Amino acid sequence: MRACRKFINRVSSPDSRPSCFVFNFSFEIYNFLSPRAKGLLAIAASAFCFAVMSVLAKVATDPVAAAALPAPGAAALAAHPVTAAEAVFYRSLLGWLGLLAAARTLRAPPARESRRLLALRGILGGLAISCYFYAIAHTSVSKAALIGYAYPVFAVAFARLFLGERLGAAGGMLMAASLAG
Repeated sequence: MRACRKFINRVSSPDSRPSCFVFNFSFEIYNFLSPRAKGLLAIAASAFCFAVMSVLAKVATDPVAAAALPAPGAAALAAHPVTAAEAVFYRSLLGWLGLLAAARTLRAPPARESRRLLALRGILGGLAISCYFYAIAHTSVSKAALIGYAYPVFAVAFARLFLGERLGAAGGMLMAASLAG
């Protein structure tokens, strides 16, 4: 109860109100959350952003989906759809700009160790998103997402096949349940 009173007093004090009270209020609520709640909120925001990215990739690469939009400029987008490779380029460019802005804001130093692993992660991530956008362009978003989110099943199967890792009884039952749907 004391924490709630402290929070309300801090948010409602005239000193804490910048020009945009709602924006500050949302950050005050975020700072009031527990680390677990912040993590869950970050997971939900991430899932939402990936869903929006998938839909936007479909609209950008499929003229029929673009024409169905009731938005201004949809006809122009339908007349000139982009390829999956162009969609990957624009997505990567926007992501890089966002990461650059975040790194500069946080004053994060550049990665000095494991540059080879970082480069390999970039190459494999680019290949994965290219395949995902290609699947979105040639099938429905739901089917592409289903294939994309099945990667844990393939990771376990490939780890057993190529690395010789053992799969216990519980892991086997979870694999069977995930394949059953």
